[in-house]
Amino acid sequence: MIDINTVMLVGRAGQNPEIKYYENGKTKAYFNLAVDRPRSTPDAEIQTDWFRIELWGRQAEVANEYIKKGSLVGVRGRLEF
Repeated sequence: MIDINTVMLVGRAGQNPEIKYYENGKTKAYFNLAVDRPRSTPDAEIQTDWFRIELWGRQAEVANEYIKKGSLVGVRGRLEF
C-alpha cells in the first residue's frame, strides 16, 4: 500500500537531536533538517528548506545516539502542518 502523504528527505542535521522522556514510557526526539533545493543552473544561488523532524520510540533513541549537528541524514515519513 502506498501512502499519499509520503516524503523522503536527505539533508544535514542543523542541531543535535533533543530527546524527551515521558512518564508513560514514550520517547521523543526532534531536530531540524536542512535540505538544499536542486539548482536550475550550476551558478544559481543555493536555496535551503528547513524541516522539523520528530521521531518516537526506538527511532528517537537511535537518532539521539548517532545523529550529530552536520550529519547527513535520510528520512522517510509524512508531512504534518
